[in-house]
Amino acid sequence: MKRAHLIRPVIQWLYLLFCMIVGAQFFLFCRWLAGIGPFHERPPAVEAFLPISALVGLHHLFLTGTWDRIHPAGLTIFIAIIFSAFLFRKGFCGFGYALLVPSPAFLR
Repeated sequence: MKRAHLIRPVIQWLYLLFCMIVGAQFFLFCRWLAGIGPFHERPPAVEAFLPISALVGLHHLFLTGTWDRIHPAGLTIFIAIIFSAFLFRKGFCGFGYALLVPSPAFLR
C-alpha cells in the first residue's frame, strides 16, 4: 500500500476537524455580531474560505510586491496550495478537501 493511502485519511480528518472548529468560532462571532451572544473575535482562519480574496491578494503581490494586509490567510493558503501541487505533483484537494473523508467508503 502506498504511503499516501495511509496519510490521506489522517490529513482529511484533521482538516475536517479544523474546519468544524473554525465554523464554531465563526458561529459565536456571528451571534455576537447579531447582538445575541457575548463578544467573540472573528477567527482569522475564515479568510481561507474566501478564494476570490486570495486571487486579489496574489494580484496585489505581483503589482506592488507587498503582502495583502486585508486577507493574508487566503493568500498564504493559496500560495501553499500552488506550491504543494508542483512539489507533490498532485492537487491539493485530494489530501485536504474535508468532504472527501467519507469517499473511500462509497467507492467500495
